[in-house]
Amino acid sequence: MASTMRRTRAGAKDSSMMIRMDAKGKDCIVRAAHHRGISVSGYVRNVVVAQARLELEGAERSVIAMTPEEQLLFWKALKSAPDLTPSQKALGKVMQGRE
Repeated sequence: MASTMRRTRAGAKDSSMMIRMDAKGKDCIVRAAHHRGISVSGYVRNVVVAQARLELEGAERSVIAMTPEEQLLFWKALKSAPDLTPSQKALGKVMQGRE
């Protein structure tokens, strides 16, 4: 990412950023911006910066911030029982006094 600083009037945007991404990622951002009726730069300022702030806030409070998709994946991982290895099964029997 390259960043440059410019002198501008008070309250104006004073920094620019260039990022590289694949065509699918760019298309996704362009379409999402169009869906909201704002420019791509406006979309990045509104959505990406807001998400970055949430992640930083969570990190400062030692709290994990997850998107709804991440929450669902996490819940599914907690809900599903793991497959135990033969060694883990044998240890379980020993700990339960069955062997």
